[in-house]
Amino acid sequence: MGRKAAERDRSRRKGRGKKHIVKMGRAGGKSTTAAAAALAKRQPKGLPPVHVPDLSTKVIPDTYEATMTAQERKLRGLMTLDQVSLTANHEAMECSAEERAMLLARAFCQGLLKENEEARQLAGCLIATRRMYAVFYRRLQELLDTRAGCPPLAEDYFVQSLMHQAAQPFNEQDLMQGFVDTVLPYIATVVDVHLTADARAEREAREAAEVARQGKPVPLGFRVDPESASPDLSRQRSLVLAGPADAVAFVLEQIVTHALAGGMQVVRFLEQPPQGRDQHARLARVAPNWWRGCANSPRGLALVMGEQVQDKQAQLVDLLVCDNLALAHTAGYVGRPPAASAGDAHKVLRKWCDRGGAALLGAVPLASDDDPDLRTPEFEQLRTFTDLRGVTVRHQADDLAEGHVRIRVGASLHHWDVPREVWQSFNKPVLITPA
Repeated sequence: MGRKAAERDRSRRKGRGKKHIVKMGRAGGKSTTAAAAALAKRQPKGLPPVHVPDLSTKVIPDTYEATMTAQERKLRGLMTLDQVSLTANHEAMECSAEERAMLLARAFCQGLLKENEEARQLAGCLIATRRMYAVFYRRLQELLDTRAGCPPLAEDYFVQSLMHQAAQPFNEQDLMQGFVDTVLPYIATVVDVHLTADARAEREAREAAEVARQGKPVPLGFRVDPESASPDLSRQRSLVLAGPADAVAFVLEQIVTHALAGGMQVVRFLEQPPQGRDQHARLARVAPNWWRGCANSPRGLALVMGEQVQDKQAQLVDLLVCDNLALAHTAGYVGRPPAASAGDAHKVLRKWCDRGGAALLGAVPLASDDDPDLRTPEFEQLRTFTDLRGVTVRHQADDLAEGHVRIRVGASLHHWDVPREVWQSFNKPVLITPA
């Protein structure tokens, strides 16, 4: 009786196979199929879905078209044909035997993928397992990098020995069971580690790029002061220009043009409605009806930036330009001096620029053509918290050509000699009369 029982037990073990797997699956026990399904549901976020490649012809970029030969273009066209069409195509008959073999093989595989569901599943599985191998190979390299005294040939020896082991005969059910019990849980852990590491590396690279961006000054095109080390605008200290409205508008235009030429992303609060000539890929223009009073509160400024700037900017903002700071803050009492309102507006705009790593260029345009007096009390905020500079206009000078005016910022050694008609062609903003 003992011998017969042992034989029956050996017979049962020998008969294990597909029927055994199906039976376990139907019984609802811990079958390999059920376990695989359960593990598949716990797939880590971020894994790309497995998709079957489309072997049909693809659109070739123009840069590739320019480098293709006539024969390559002909083969590219023949790759769209199926097997039947290829055998009857006279251009295919003119191809070499090697090219015809390639075309027929491609047409056959494309037809197989289109017509056969199992072929598509096999293709997807082969791609997935190949990618899985790459994931594990990367993890092996990471593991070896952490080991002190790792010999130079350790990686090659490790891989070659595993390839030899993989070439040995194996049982498919044991493979499936090992895949469910070991491979799937482990790759989930590895992918989680890789996703975390990749996200950290991407974040660090992004932060490093942002630090480099914020460390780069905004080019002005001239030195504001004779002692200035460079013709640039610091991102940490605002520059505010006050003076005759037309001259201030001219200087703002020169600075914005120079900043755009230097690759900066500029946001400009225009005092006049934007015109077609002002368009630029890195210039986000905001009409006055949108930004007027935006500095009455931080929330108002955030709304303007979200609704009018976010979709227009090509990159992070490097320079914010406000054509008239006084109009950005309208919550003061009636009769408050414009320069004082400009100081209140600057406080809100400066906070936004500090958070975004942007430079700030503001203006206080005045109705008078006289030199501005920046010593008056209403300029106190701007004198304290900004580099406040006056803009002056000279109609006469020893070396000034006839019909020109000379525009200068503060005590700068730089000046612009501008034809009078060009200077007068600038649209004058809404003028502010000093109190």
